[in-house]
Amino acid sequence: MSERIPPEQSSVSKNLRPNERGLESLSEEERKAWHLLVPAHKISAIQPESFTGYDQQAIKRDLEAVEKKEQIFSREGSGEQARTQRRAELLEAMLNEQISAKATKWLGNDSESIVASRYDDIFNGVDLILEMVREEGFKHLALNIDVTSSPSHLYEKLSGIKEKIRSGTLSRVKYFRSKGTQPKFMGELSNLPKVVIGVDAKTIRELSMLRIDYHTARKGSKLEENGAEIRKSLAKKAGEALRKMAKHRIQILIIKEIELQLHAFSEFARKHNQEEAASAYESALETIGQIKASKQSPNNPDLKIILSQEDAEKNDNDEVYQALALALKDL
Repeated sequence: MSERIPPEQSSVSKNLRPNERGLESLSEEERKAWHLLVPAHKISAIQPESFTGYDQQAIKRDLEAVEKKEQIFSREGSGEQARTQRRAELLEAMLNEQISAKATKWLGNDSESIVASRYDDIFNGVDLILEMVREEGFKHLALNIDVTSSPSHLYEKLSGIKEKIRSGTLSRVKYFRSKGTQPKFMGELSNLPKVVIGVDAKTIRELSMLRIDYHTARKGSKLEENGAEIRKSLAKKAGEALRKMAKHRIQILIIKEIELQLHAFSEFARKHNQEEAASAYESALETIGQIKASKQSPNNPDLKIILSQEDAEKNDNDEVYQALALALKDL
């Protein structure tokens, strides 16, 4: 398997430097991974300023609204809130990288992750947009990232999705730029099915350790002063870390969380006579089912994931997954 995770960006423009409050409460591995991934991840978000076809005054108002919200977040964020936010940013950056990286492709070969604008993050509750290529064209799924193991907190987020379904208007992304279409589509997406996904702190730390191991070994394997044998050994270590990420159990856990919600929300939409919303969720459910099948098929050895009993139990016992399943029961 080739090592093709994109290189990290070491410098970040001052006005885009992310808030670091709360990092001191994370593990050393999480802090290192955060610094490695999150600043560059934030730069990769869709920038409303690039939408030249939009009303420029409207863009200016949206950016001012974002700035006001950021100031409020900066003043009001408690220590616990800051820690949770930093961890969620780390998970989001990891998911974005590993879904799109050709060496790992966590959600299949035909899926790409697109980082939503800060405006859509704050005002539409969309962190990532999953773009999936299908025979009938492109399909999109809005992802909201959470690392909170509180059923009541997750219930609030799920209730927001439920209210959208009940009103017959699904999620919206005001600023969207496709990765896959030619010419690339720029504009607004509407009536998007949305789900909440997340994993607990233990899993994030586990992934952080792998990501740091990969980065450190790969970097060392390219240093001439290390000598040929050491470079060879480090290249092997980097490859092992990459393979572990490519086969990590989190892929199955994410698919499980998405499936659970798509099924629940399609049923909820049918119950409330919202046929268009139900169809959107059912179509997404079919697509996710195809991705799941690719992870189980012997015809796709690079994508196939076989969970050990230990890993299956870790997924079942993930605190965020358990909280999500519990919150869905009360919808």
